[in-house]
Amino acid sequence: MFHRSVSGQSRATYAVKHLNAKSVVIIQDVSADYSVGLATFFKRSFIELTGNPKVCFLSIPINGGPGFHRTAYNARALNPDVIFILVILENRADCQAGKRLV
Repeated sequence: MFHRSVSGQSRATYAVKHLNAKSVVIIQDVSADYSVGLATFFKRSFIELTGNPKVCFLSIPINGGPGFHRTAYNARALNPDVIFILVILENRADCQAGKRLV
């Protein structure tokens, strides 16, 4: 748990202080404990750093499955400063969808 808390906090700090992020979309895999834990700590730290409790939109595909493409495009449509993806992408199509977010 300690690793996730430190990792989530440091990633949120980087996003806010170095990328000047004020909004974020978190895409997580609810079937992976590590993804859920890291997303929780990232979100908590991001909100503390920005002071805005409404900065996070949580989008939840399962195992990068068939809903990932739609989730990725929905995330992009929200026009966040940062998209934090916590999903293991196992197939080429999902990896390409993730790559096009940039």
